[in-house]
Amino acid sequence: MKMMVKVSTNKNKLDIELIHKILSKCCYWAKDVPLEIVQKSIDNSYCFGAYSANDQLIGFVRVITDYCTYGYITDAFVLPEHQGNGIFRYLMDCVLGDEQLQNFKTWSLVSTPQSKALYKELGFSELKENGDHLEINDLEIYSRQHVVAY
Repeated sequence: MKMMVKVSTNKNKLDIELIHKILSKCCYWAKDVPLEIVQKSIDNSYCFGAYSANDQLIGFVRVITDYCTYGYITDAFVLPEHQGNGIFRYLMDCVLGDEQLQNFKTWSLVSTPQSKALYKELGFSELKENGDHLEINDLEIYSRQHVVAY
């Protein structure tokens, strides 16, 4: 890693507006997501922020978890101008090594083509049999209707 990076789980340090901007404009899975949905998802998840030496948010990972058996990694990114410096790898090492997230039976995520090799290096593998994995996935929900976070 070429630059000094600090990782924190303190949600008060997160730049919610920047996270919203990146997710809603750059991430296909959260296209057009409203700010209030991003805020509520952060409020109800275990989150990691990566910060530059001057305390600016440069990376983010959100973990949906019960804190004892399962963790789902989502909304993971490093700002484009900081990519290629090992920051995402370091951030994921912090996520997987966090003391509150140990001894899970299952970790899961949906990778992008760009991140699949790194996730495999971290121990993730493709589902052995997709037949048991089911989902309802509506990637157009935020652009089709106004969604309110309750």
